[in-house]
Amino acid sequence: MLDGVTLFRYRFALTRPLIPDAGSVPYREGLLLQWHTGKGELWSEVCPLPGFSRESLCEAQNQLVGFLDTRVTDLTKLSGFEDRNKLVIGRLYPSVQFGLEMGLFRLFDSGTELSTDTASPPAPVLPVAGLITGPIDHPQNYQMNPVVKIKVGRLPLNGDIDRVGSLLEQSGPEKTIRLDANQCWTLDQVSHFFSLVPREQIEFIEEPLKDRSGYRHWQTAQWPGFAFDEQVQHPDFSIRPCPGLSAIVVKPMLIGLGRSLDLVRQARQNGVRAIISSSYESSLTLNFLYDMATRLTPDSPPGLGTFQDNTCDLIEPCRLPANLPPRPLADASHLEKVADYGLIKSDVERS
Repeated sequence: MLDGVTLFRYRFALTRPLIPDAGSVPYREGLLLQWHTGKGELWSEVCPLPGFSRESLCEAQNQLVGFLDTRVTDLTKLSGFEDRNKLVIGRLYPSVQFGLEMGLFRLFDSGTELSTDTASPPAPVLPVAGLITGPIDHPQNYQMNPVVKIKVGRLPLNGDIDRVGSLLEQSGPEKTIRLDANQCWTLDQVSHFFSLVPREQIEFIEEPLKDRSGYRHWQTAQWPGFAFDEQVQHPDFSIRPCPGLSAIVVKPMLIGLGRSLDLVRQARQNGVRAIISSSYESSLTLNFLYDMATRLTPDSPPGLGTFQDNTCDLIEPCRLPANLPPRPLADASHLEKVADYGLIKSDVERS
């Protein structure tokens, strides 16, 4: 049973800045919800991604405060995860919706498609995809990652060709490569790229084309498959038959948890892979997304490589199977308290 919620705000430094359109951001900040129950405390996170989320952190906080001011009593009356439809589906910013849904799932971790079947044998460890953001001069950093992702489209085309070729040469034949072009290329540039880069180890390329009409020519060219990422974040996106479509990238913080579950189901029904991916969240949400991928997409290493840019863990140590340097753990004492909701005074004092 839920007794109430406490809202906190956090900020921690990054090892390298985020670069949204508005400029360099050397830190990550967001909101944490502490859910007070008769069995202890649970946590969830709200952190819009600058330059990608349609809402700012200020807008998310204002909406969340307004929701908790008026609806926290309704939250305490919910009897299951699916009851959230009455309160949050389609009415809130995606990051706010995710934070509430993550908390409600943890509160009602039973009877949902995300739940663990304790009668089943434990699943093998699911590796995460490595994320290469700098020079390709330390391939040993990705030995635990059978799949690595590298950005293209930011350099002149020949620079990308050289960089990906170097990665393939250093990685060896057992490594699978994912490319992410962020809608930067024309069809002719894609053709030139794949005419000079070996294709056998490339799993797919995310959002390669500026002009979406070019995808109708994709399959005839016999290139590696493509994946949708930015398009998935559109509220009206749905998976339709599209020759060459290999995967969709699902970022729950940018679209909400319930919407993410719907898209994973659509992908499964259409024979398309779903890649659960992060949006520079803290270790708290990275752990949750990893568990989500283990349960829902056990054959697809999730894209959670943004963990490498965090300078500390938050509330929970990061549990990803990766080469993690020792990092300090920030607990509730490092957070800025915003307000309590639905708690009587004695409850607040005990917490």
